[in-house]
Amino acid sequence: MKIQAALGSNARNKHPSSVSVSASNTQIGQAVMDSCKEYLEHYLNLDDGSSLVQSIYSQNLRDSALFSAKSARISYLLGKLMLLDAQTRKGIVRNQVIEYGAVAEAILLDLIQSVGKNNLPIGLRPTRDKRNRSINWNADGLLARRRRNSIEMLHWFDFKWLIGQAKNLNVIDSRLEGRVNWLRKSRNLVHPVIPTASRYSNDINSSKTSRDIVVELKDSALN
Repeated sequence: MKIQAALGSNARNKHPSSVSVSASNTQIGQAVMDSCKEYLEHYLNLDDGSSLVQSIYSQNLRDSALFSAKSARISYLLGKLMLLDAQTRKGIVRNQVIEYGAVAEAILLDLIQSVGKNNLPIGLRPTRDKRNRSINWNADGLLARRRRNSIEMLHWFDFKWLIGQAKNLNVIDSRLEGRVNWLRKSRNLVHPVIPTASRYSNDINSSKTSRDIVVELKDSALN
């Protein structure tokens, strides 16, 4: 009942005339919408996901990861606000898992790119990408693009490859490697060939675990 009480308090304080018996449907509806908006703004001010991207040096990757982290947070708050049932919540959970997976991938990409460009620790940066193409760290490294104004990336890497490289660098241990791979595989549950019943069976725990993994990965990258 906490959510109902919070929304009711917002509506009563901001729109006292709209909760009276003489209020029109439009007035009541507006009061409800404003209350929901205030609820979201309040909790986004407390946590907008920015704490999850603190390890990311590249501004572009940080901005992208922050968008995903905030999207995951908004999905959680909307799901909580609407008190969705377990089956309906799966869509919210799926979005959170996908977005937290994107944050984790950005953390790892930034990490490998930084190690490669700075060659620190010395001699540990990867020399070839996932397709065995030699990486030129004196240029743009993993973020190099093809010439002639093409936006196609020169090097090929994926979430799994980035996880493996982070393990080789001893940034993550075997336990965290397994947890991040769980997030990678959970994100892949979006593919339509996977039966719906097999997706996010742990419901809310799946999204919480996904966020916890990102926090642990971020802390490992900072250390």
